[in-house]
Amino acid sequence: MVQNASFSEREKLVIKRLRPRFTLEKIARLFGSSTSAVGRIVGPRAFSKKEIVPSPKKPTKPRPLLKKRRKIVLELASATDLTGERLHPTANCIKNQLARKHNIIVCKATIVNDLHFLGLHSYVRPKVCCLQVDHARRLAFCKKMLGVDARWLHFSDEKLWDSNNRGYRQEWVTDRRALTQRIQTRWPSARVMVWGIIGVGFRKLVVFPTSSKSDGETTPFRLDGKQYVRRCLVPVSKYFQAGSQRVFQQDGAGAHQAGARYLAEKRISFIHDWPARSPDLSPIETLWSSLSVSVSAKHPTNRDELVAAIWESWNAYPQEKIDELVLSFTARIRKVIENNGLMS
Repeated sequence: MVQNASFSEREKLVIKRLRPRFTLEKIARLFGSSTSAVGRIVGPRAFSKKEIVPSPKKPTKPRPLLKKRRKIVLELASATDLTGERLHPTANCIKNQLARKHNIIVCKATIVNDLHFLGLHSYVRPKVCCLQVDHARRLAFCKKMLGVDARWLHFSDEKLWDSNNRGYRQEWVTDRRALTQRIQTRWPSARVMVWGIIGVGFRKLVVFPTSSKSDGETTPFRLDGKQYVRRCLVPVSKYFQAGSQRVFQQDGAGAHQAGARYLAEKRISFIHDWPARSPDLSPIETLWSSLSVSVSAKHPTNRDELVAAIWESWNAYPQEKIDELVLSFTARIRKVIENNGLMS
């Protein structure tokens, strides 16, 4: 056997093509050379004379302590109280309970791995109505309203604004220290209550004062039935005269009871049985959320600045988007029907 053979270019090419299918020893015998000489051609990783084939990994059985811990983790994650609330909803809660009740000390990452192994995942909890009886009422209401033309509906609601920052909760930054602060105070210096109504091609905003005069005395403003009718319903009643296709909507707030009597006296069509605790059905709630972000971006610090920011944001909001919100009512009630009355 030739130990220091010199190979032609063609032989080197053949050796490289044979290498994936044959061992170095077999290729060396075919060419009458040594394995080291063949190895120098095919590459440095091929110098071993014995081929090492990795054996398939055998599935390892969980250790008894691991099986016991995961069983306890599953029990803790599934435990609920009488109302159906999870007793240990987060990985931290489960970790603390393991340490206190079972004397098992592990880190949060271990609990997260166990939960994923058990097929559990963390999701945002869906919003639902406050009371169980609301589900049936919402479902019946949405089925009744399914055939109503949303183009004639007009949605109204009050909104209490303050000078707190209502902007976005999250930011994409390179470092936590680069996050901008959201100013939050328990008793904001500036507070303004407004009332708004929106429809297809229609909008109106009323800003309530901070005080009202009665019998020569000035008292803090309070929205009661009388103020609601005088400041909100009377100015817009001409748009809802008898015979008009427009339909008025209001929720069941205390001040609105007087409004319902006024609407009935004026023979104005309105929705009588709007379900309680149903902000997901009202498009104006979505409008308030959008305006909150734009108002916060102006950073008002007193009442005058806050009122100016509200009017500026209200007037700048496109009417086309308001029309889209109003027309989305049909999709909203369909979603509630699909969810069997639950909040979407």
